[in-house]
Amino acid sequence: MVTESGPRSTATPYLIVQGAAEAIRWYGDVLGLNEVVRLADRTGKVMHAEVRLGNSSIMLADEFPEMGYRSPRSLGGSPVSILFYVPDADAVFPPRC
Repeated sequence: MVTESGPRSTATPYLIVQGAAEAIRWYGDVLGLNEVVRLADRTGKVMHAEVRLGNSSIMLADEFPEMGYRSPRSLGGSPVSILFYVPDADAVFPPRC
């Protein structure tokens, strides 16, 4: 798929998280992802959002357990990892030693 901003990846991860608004802010501040869209309910819970880094998108939303959408925190972990390539990983995640 090609968009106005260029090619788009053919697979897009969709994350269910607790605190989607905070996650979006963190992704922007720390990793430089840009928020493309956010749809929230009346309480501010994120029903759907998209963030981008280059031509890669990640979609995310708050958990809605009543609809079966649960975060890894509620499930006790997740087998999923997402890798971000940044110019200086040590600046983003300083060593703990």
